[in-house]
Amino acid sequence: MNVRSIFITFIQCSKDGERLSLEIAGVLRSKRFRAIYVTNSAEAAKRVAELHGLPGDYEVIEVSSLLENY
Repeated sequence: MNVRSIFITFIQCSKDGERLSLEIAGVLRSKRFRAIYVTNSAEAAKRVAELHGLPGDYEVIEVSSLLENY
């Protein structure tokens, strides 16, 4: 199994950003990811990935879809 690290980036976060990041980290503990981007858009995540020179193997979690669940 390929063990991947977690990379959380808040491009845009509200007062609840810290709470969300803790909950996201809890959810992700059982999974293996190379990169996790918590952003306000998939395009923003792609830009961050390019800036960091990361390979294309990453998961995008959009803040808007997370907030809909709260």
